[in-house]
Amino acid sequence: MVTPADHASLVWQIKEMQRTDALAKEQWIKYTTVEGGGIRDPAKHGAEFLQIFFNVKDSLEVQLPTMPSFSELFKEAQKASPSFRQAWSTYRAGMPMGGKYDDPCKHDDKFL
Repeated sequence: MVTPADHASLVWQIKEMQRTDALAKEQWIKYTTVEGGGIRDPAKHGAEFLQIFFNVKDSLEVQLPTMPSFSELFKEAQKASPSFRQAWSTYRAGMPMGGKYDDPCKHDDKFL
């Protein structure tokens, strides 16, 4: 029988893998799209489903995502780091016309 601690450990492993391994993230997306009804949150799946992913992960063929744009990297940094988000807000607010747009995609690379 799977304990809640086992389930929590599998969930943590998948979330950590998504943060650190682009290929594994794409494999998880494909697996959940095909087998999990498109539900990507590992906490919403049972331990058996999660364990099967680890068993079949290396057999899932996916394309690595293309290199993100500079503004997309800014967005990712904002999501990952509260201090980066605060620094971006402070920088943006101090620039002419910068306070108008919080979304980095609305600015050119020179502004960023």
